[in-house]
Amino acid sequence: MIKEERSSFLKKRSKKFLSLLRTPVRSPRQPSKSFLLLFFKKEVLSSFFLSFSLAAAASPLPDATCQIVSAQRVELAAPASGVVSAVLVDRGDRVKKGQLLAQLHDEVEQAQLADATARAAGQGQVRARAAKLALAERALARNADLHAKNFISEQDYDQLVTDRDVAAHELETAKDALVQARAEMGTARAALALRQLRSPINGVVTERDLNPGERVGEKPVLVLERTDLLYAEVQLPVVLLSRLHVGQRARLDFSDVPGFLAREAVISVIDPAADPKSGTLGVRFNIDNEANTLPSGIKCHVDLPGFS
Repeated sequence: MIKEERSSFLKKRSKKFLSLLRTPVRSPRQPSKSFLLLFFKKEVLSSFFLSFSLAAAASPLPDATCQIVSAQRVELAAPASGVVSAVLVDRGDRVKKGQLLAQLHDEVEQAQLADATARAAGQGQVRARAAKLALAERALARNADLHAKNFISEQDYDQLVTDRDVAAHELETAKDALVQARAEMGTARAALALRQLRSPINGVVTERDLNPGERVGEKPVLVLERTDLLYAEVQLPVVLLSRLHVGQRARLDFSDVPGFLAREAVISVIDPAADPKSGTLGVRFNIDNEANTLPSGIKCHVDLPGFS
């Protein structure tokens, strides 16, 4: 409606201006009338171009159709190969960050963890080797004086020293084995965790692509989207760049989708590079959707103050 009124206004002004230009100027013998006519034509010309400039400056956005998209989309894939044993959520379910969503078969990893845990918890070998070392050290201490007085042979004393050294080595070996078992327990736990798919975000399940019994591959098991924050993506003419800034507020209209009320949005991103072919640049608006009343994927129209 506004465009039609401005077009009609400019057409009337143009016709009036052209008719005045066609009016012949009288003879110089009538300077007063000629001067008035020329002055009047000048005023009309100035008024015409001023009206055109104002209309252009206040022109509405040529095409401000925007697309609503989720703030984050995750194609959840399994970090390890295997067969799905369970999918615990379905399309439309809301999930929390860290929530278990799907499980791969993990019988082998469970057995490895159990073995490593048992060995890591076993202190028997360490205690036995420590007792043997203590015994060897006491025997060596008792015979030290006898060796100094030559009451025992050098060979017997060397055997006592060797027994003490072997016991010390066996104790260190038992301690190393315990450390190794604890490390293997950590590795087994990590391998077991790779058989579980947990949500990296708070969001909603929008796709479920695999079911129990199917083998995971490049195809994601689930697709999640964050919907408490939405984006409105729009391409605007680059000539409007000087009139746009981050933090600028706008009104989003959903007239093409009945049932949805207009929303307020804020510019969060203005692309630093324009598309040379279309002469446009991308602008992103943030929409607060904490109540999850607005779905992603629908069309909208941007209404910026001062552009209508």
